[in-house]
Amino acid sequence: MKLRMLLAGGAATIAAVGLMTAPSSAAAQESTGLQFGRSAQAWDCPQGNVCFYEGADGTGSWCGSASSIPDSGCGIRRSFFNNGYASPGQDHVRVYDYANYGGTMHGCLHYGWAEGRGNFAGAVYIGSYRWGGEC
Repeated sequence: MKLRMLLAGGAATIAAVGLMTAPSSAAAQESTGLQFGRSAQAWDCPQGNVCFYEGADGTGSWCGSASSIPDSGCGIRRSFFNNGYASPGQDHVRVYDYANYGGTMHGCLHYGWAEGRGNFAGAVYIGSYRWGGEC
């Protein structure tokens, strides 16, 4: 009887410790606001977000967020849509090939349907991106 109680107590302790382990990468991405999805149609992008697409013309899987991401994990992308809101000083997105806004800046993306979507000049590695003012 004591052995069963000890084993049950040990299992509860192990379960509790398991809950306290480091978050998965998905949980870490959620805490930064980074999202991943698959476009049902071209240029699908949640309002207020910038999205980067695997394929040209807003097709394929996408990643993006409504906040600056210092280490994106988006990988190689071919097109973009800044579906953000008009907000002076914070409605443009600067895209970099290294984490922490380093390396080459691949563009400054204006917002909106008319000016905020398009194709990169080839495949671009999205290392980080930052929302900010006019470029």
